[in-house]
Amino acid sequence: RSEVVILLPDGETRLAYLVRGIIDVDKSATSIAASEGHATQSVGSATSDRRTSSQSGTSLSESELQCRVTRTDILEVSKVARSKWDQIGLHLGFELEEIEDYEVTHPKSMLKRLLSILGDWARRVEMPTLGMLLAACKEAGVEGAAIKALQKH
Repeated sequence: RSEVVILLPDGETRLAYLVRGIIDVDKSATSIAASEGHATQSVGSATSDRRTSSQSGTSLSESELQCRVTRTDILEVSKVARSKWDQIGLHLGFELEEIEDYEVTHPKSMLKRLLSILGDWARRVEMPTLGMLLAACKEAGVEGAAIKALQKH
């Protein structure tokens, strides 16, 4: 059992426990799958257990691209891609009206807009993968920065 911190789209964090590949937030929350090879952030440190074969490369391995997106992935990509928040949202299937709603909800923070969009996207899609996220980042012109951010954690 390991303690992990989960970042929610609204910027709040929750303490959770990683037990046999399942992150259990609490009895009322939905469990979030986290299998081996996914990043988890330990309480009190910025370390992760993502096992990458391409740390020094410019891309992620095929198996990494098939990994489920984690909250840590969303946070790291949001930090470097926030200026393209609207384009990333469009490439992930959000309608223009939805994009405009995020701007109204978070008028002063592109980071919060992108965190919200990516969090909502991860809940909408049955299996949101790093490959899907990076494809949207590529279309928005920020794939390189996103890959570097993902490789750092």
